[in-house]
Amino acid sequence: MILATTLFALTVAKASPVDPPEPTQIEKTFESLNLKSTTVPGFIQVQFSISETTRKQWVQIRTAPESYRSLQQNEVFSMVWESKNAPSNEKLIEMFLDPWSNGGMVMDLPSEKNPTYRLRFRINVNADIAPDRLKKVMQTVAATGDSLEKKFGGEGDIF
Repeated sequence: MILATTLFALTVAKASPVDPPEPTQIEKTFESLNLKSTTVPGFIQVQFSISETTRKQWVQIRTAPESYRSLQQNEVFSMVWESKNAPSNEKLIEMFLDPWSNGGMVMDLPSEKNPTYRLRFRINVNADIAPDRLKKVMQTVAATGDSLEKKFGGEGDIF
């Protein structure tokens, strides 16, 4: 009886392998594109070359969709500006009043995890977006993000 109890306890205490979580719809779609990427928890990151320049721009895809009733969307975004100091009112007005036919600007305030102010350009896509459409959206976000980075952050190629 003691031997059986000990074996049972050792069996329970032994770490059982955990199956990785099922990929989200956007992750499955992205995988079909066969693009070189890196992942961090919650995000897929892809670096795009900007046409006719030596510049590059990172694009992130939030892997967990936002839901509203039956609608599920994922955010595709690119950093445009980052600083430990708050942006000026003039910069905010100029950036947020720019007319966008697609997408828009978001400002992230400092937090415990990230002590910087961030401005980023984003487009939300349906979670079931077609692969070719997702690639076009990522290219649009990269090009727009790079253009805004040059306009508001100078000629440096940070993001």
